Amino acid sequence: MTLRSVLSGFSPVLSLALWCVIASMAATASTPVVAVSSPANNSQVFSPVHYVASATSPQCSKGISAIRIYIAPYVAAYTINSNSIDTFLTLSPGTYNTVVQAWDNCGGVGKTSLNIRVAATGLQSVRFLYVADDASSKVWGFTVDPSTGIPHATRQGWVATNSSYRLASDKGGYRLYVTNAAPIPYGGIYAYFVDRRNGHLNAVPGSPFSLDTSPGPITVHPSGKFVFVGTISLQPGDGILVLRVNADGSLRLVNSTPTPTKSTPDSIVVDPWGKYLYVISSGGNSIDALNIDTISGALTPVPGSPYTVSTPGCIDPSPSGITDFYGRFLYTSDEGASDISGYAIAGRTGTLTELARSPFPDYGGCPSGKASPRGLTTEPTGRFLYVLNGNYSNISIYSINAGNGFLAHIKDTPPISNGFVYGALRTDPSGKFLYARSSGATGDVVLGFSIDPVNGNLTALPGSPFPIGSNVAAFDLAVTP
Repeated sequence: MTLRSVLSGFSPVLSLALWCVIASMAATASTPVVAVSSPANNSQVFSPVHYVASATSPQCSKGISAIRIYIAPYVAAYTINSNSIDTFLTLSPGTYNTVVQAWDNCGGVGKTSLNIRVAATGLQSVRFLYVADDASSKVWGFTVDPSTGIPHATRQGWVATNSSYRLASDKGGYRLYVTNAAPIPYGGIYAYFVDRRNGHLNAVPGSPFSLDTSPGPITVHPSGKFVFVGTISLQPGDGILVLRVNADGSLRLVNSTPTPTKSTPDSIVVDPWGKYLYVISSGGNSIDALNIDTISGALTPVPGSPYTVSTPGCIDPSPSGITDFYGRFLYTSDEGASDISGYAIAGRTGTLTELARSPFPDYGGCPSGKASPRGLTTEPTGRFLYVLNGNYSNISIYSINAGNGFLAHIKDTPPISNGFVYGALRTDPSGKFLYARSSGATGDVVLGFSIDPVNGNLTALPGSPFPIGSNVAAFDLAVTP
């Protein structure tokens, strides 16, 4: 039955009036227009998939209220209350019929469909594992079987340092950096080339590089051009030193005075795109967020920095670990509160917004929890987060909601009889294995686990735990491709 036939049943005057009302409503109805610049329709992409879109509504003066990405019918992956979207979605390999949909404030809905094929991510296999031994001032090297994850000591065995504290490698696994808090005559950095044939370490020209302060946490810019080091003088002068990597591998200070942060930087991380650096300070219970000048390496605070790590009900959260998932979410392990705090990262500004359900309780959370989480890490596909619980000598496994960053507890591993100290916890570049540093009655060892790609469960590798050496006190781990 047509509208015209329905209206014919009314008097001519009423029929004309109803027609005019319906026509007026149709004329004023709004339909948002969604423009998607990434990904391209019918394209092949790699995960994480970069979605960039904007929406307008010419008929609605009140503007756009929200944009949402659907990765399948009725399966919403990401929503933002804005007229634009710039985010990354972790999708498994396969074909997707996705939709980017927008709502305006006049009740209108508009959408654009995108058919994409997600190819394999091409994650690199693990090749080498290094352990910083603070007690005997050594760095121990291991080659890793990429199919089994089992480490074997290199023929080189170890290299001498002054006091091995923290480790970091570049993205490709060609260089390794070690901070030393003990005098050289002051603290400094040992820098090595990694021999890709056997994992042996060879000092770069000028190594070790002396610093006029005690260095602590260290990380490398994704480009490999800069090394960032946190100072741990336990005084107001704490902050971040920036070193440029010269063509011959040597290091040169960019800033002789550290870029200020809260006291006692515990962990630092650079987002995957090299735009922002985040510093967690256990002494200040806060996170400093800094812009990175990709030309000079200079650091400047982002708006709103520093951000307080707050755990209601606990006076001192003492956050001690930090990790970054595809540049969208950031998490801290709050040792004093038995919580995990989570934050959303604004891709265009680097600012942090605490997630709606944060902090997430670990073994009951604050104030009842006593897990003392001392370290955490994600695996490269970004689906699972692992937390090392110092007081229970085990690892908690959480799933990560790719749309909103919320954590859901999956399970806890049984207690590890050897016991945990500090909090070195690392996944390998392929996402197949997880390694932890353990210390207890049987000495210092490396624990190895395989990661179940379906549910994130951990299974001890054959032969684990793996001995490091005699009379060691391992502090940190680095796992490289």
